[in-house]
Amino acid sequence: MTALGIDHLALPAYDALASRRFYEEVLGFRLAAAYEGEGWDGHDWLMMIYEVGESGQQVALCALAGLKRPKTLATDLPHAAFALADLNALAAMEARLQRKDVAVKREDHGGQQAIYLTDPNGHVLEFTAPPSASGAIDTEAGGTADRWIARHVGDDRGR
Repeated sequence: MTALGIDHLALPAYDALASRRFYEEVLGFRLAAAYEGEGWDGHDWLMMIYEVGESGQQVALCALAGLKRPKTLATDLPHAAFALADLNALAAMEARLQRKDVAVKREDHGGQQAIYLTDPNGHVLEFTAPPSASGAIDTEAGGTADRWIARHVGDDRGR
């Protein structure tokens, strides 16, 4: 089997504002990117991606508007993502899973391709290629996160 590495950890953020404060102010993680959209299982969503130290690994905090604990999350939250070196390795993994009769869901993430599956315990696993780029910090990430939080949670920081 080809060598694997952890690409990112995706965690639900039930309170986007408290999560942002904790990861930035308490843990000192750097907000590298933030994305927002509509229609993730019927929810507006915010994804805040944090660099974990200098390792290039990431934690993705995913907020779904109106979702409170302990309701069911979006279909692929939380999940563990494993990085494969390239699209050939991803295709080989998908073929292996198909030979084992494991159902997979393909997703196009723009610069990355991914397959998702569920293990026997109900944990969602992702295999993605190529690995996420490290070192690129989106200078607009704070604004994206602040706008989403203001619309869906409220923000007392006055931004």
